[in-house]
Amino acid sequence: MEQTGFKPWAAVGIVFLTFRTLIVLQGYAANTKKIAEASVNQTENSQLPFLAVAMKPTDPGGRAIENQGFGPALNISFTVGKTTYFKAPLAKGDKHHVHNQVNRAVGEAFEIKYESLSGLKIPHSVTWKMMELQRHNSTEAT
Repeated sequence: MEQTGFKPWAAVGIVFLTFRTLIVLQGYAANTKKIAEASVNQTENSQLPFLAVAMKPTDPGGRAIENQGFGPALNISFTVGKTTYFKAPLAKGDKHHVHNQVNRAVGEAFEIKYESLSGLKIPHSVTWKMMELQRHNSTEAT
């Protein structure tokens, strides 16, 4: 008994299964890429700095720009009115005393710009109106 019709169908079945396997593997590769990107984002977010203007009554310097985030802040600059000041990098928990510069900011915009280790640029702007403090965070870090 000869089975000549079976061999071509077997070849078509193997080609179909191979094609289907490639489609499944492509899906796995896409999911793996998404997981890797999420891991990178999570690592970057866990090391972001956050600079805040803090009033420390116990410190002799008064107001300070303090890094309250989880990573170092690089390329720090802050602008009071039309004057821009540059500061050295701040490690987590460190601060720069800026009492004299901040006192001149009453009624004017006070903007802080800095970068994270990954190069993410983070701007914050603050406006003082006498005793009222308004904080404006950029929704998009560039």
